[in-house]
Amino acid sequence: MSERIRVAIIGAGLAGLTCAGRLAQAGLSVTLFDKGRGPGGRLATRRADDGLRFDHGALWLAARDPGFAAC
Repeated sequence: MSERIRVAIIGAGLAGLTCAGRLAQAGLSVTLFDKGRGPGGRLATRRADDGLRFDHGALWLAARDPGFAAC
């Protein structure tokens, strides 16, 4: 019986979500852990009691490395 490789990823920000997606596509069993209420990390949105939403995340991402820019 072949057992699937299990991977734990700490942090559901941009890097953690990208890593989890790639590993899952490769057939690995992935579990994400994050301290926040939902995914997004620094790209998250805060919700006010009156229904307003505030994007408080990174204003931009600079892809200086060609390998990063290709993703």
